[in-house]
Amino acid sequence: MRKILLTGVGIILCTSLISQNFNPALGKVVLGEEQTGTWCGNCPRGTVYMDYMSNTYPDHWIAVAIHSSDPMENVIYKDGLNDLIGGMYPLMTVNRSGYWGIDPTDVEADFLDEVENPPVAFLTNGALYNVSSRQLEVSVTVDFQMATSGNWKLGVILTEDGVTGTTSGYDQSNYYSGGGQGVMGGFELLSDPVPASEMVYNHVARMISPSFEGADNLFPTTLNIGESFNVCFSFSLPIEWDENNIHIISFLADPSGDVDNAAQESIATAVANGFTSCSVGVEEKLTKKLNFSLFPNPTNGVTYIEIINNEHKDVNVSIIDMTGKLVANREYDITGTVQLPINISSLDKGIYFVTLRVGGSVKQQKLIVQ
Repeated sequence: MRKILLTGVGIILCTSLISQNFNPALGKVVLGEEQTGTWCGNCPRGTVYMDYMSNTYPDHWIAVAIHSSDPMENVIYKDGLNDLIGGMYPLMTVNRSGYWGIDPTDVEADFLDEVENPPVAFLTNGALYNVSSRQLEVSVTVDFQMATSGNWKLGVILTEDGVTGTTSGYDQSNYYSGGGQGVMGGFELLSDPVPASEMVYNHVARMISPSFEGADNLFPTTLNIGESFNVCFSFSLPIEWDENNIHIISFLADPSGDVDNAAQESIATAVANGFTSCSVGVEEKLTKKLNFSLFPNPTNGVTYIEIINNEHKDVNVSIIDMTGKLVANREYDITGTVQLPINISSLDKGIYFVTLRVGGSVKQQKLIVQ
């Protein structure tokens, strides 16, 4: 198990902070999303700085590590962040502001700017969790503190701390080994690669719902001070995930896509907050918007996706297994009402997630292969 102290880097950062003014706005929480991968030799830098930010600003900073091309990859999340800031690692975004990634060494300055901006709304996460079925129901209460307008979007992220593995895919490439690039939170004392047996991964992005951008058209176009909305999300947790280490993260994005505010709770804390019944859940909104059905389900050979695409928008269908691995992906050029056959005979028995993208809209359904 990795035991890396934030020596050196932590001292430098804390020294620089003395000259900074930390003036967080009431209720403001900043979302930091990092591109990373176990194959990336520079990515220990992201690990160190993300941990530093989480330890230094626990009430105002949320860290999400989006893995690529390793066993912890979530394809939908990885593709969304890559489209935003490009394929440079370990670059990251702070509240998705701007379209060029920030190096982790520069993240604190951007955070200190963002955290001073009063949020348009406060977010509160509630939950119900069934230990037997591992079904997690999340409610997000959005309390608007300012009058605003436009198409505001809401999404939920699940992250996991304490992730370990035994295969070589969990070995962490480490260009800081030996100290030639200076002190990096203890990685300079470790080998290259760091074997899986010595690595523990935190802030690992497990799921994002309903898409990277969040669900749109949930709220009225014109919003007034004091208006409150409850929005529901639903998740099935794979057995490999430790529910005690899962964090529920909600984020509210403005019409341009920048994150206005976020909130983070453990499952236990969200359950203690209470689950708030929703007038319209995200699943219902997306079902109406896409007219997407999946049948037969369960199945053991072929399943069909029925799509109504009268506007001739781009169509993409992908299938992800319970670990977040992409097992099938295909683009379609179709118009009208179409039943697309999906051959799943090559898939092992189990639960999968079928994601349909039609233009800018996304819908996901669970598929059971018998």
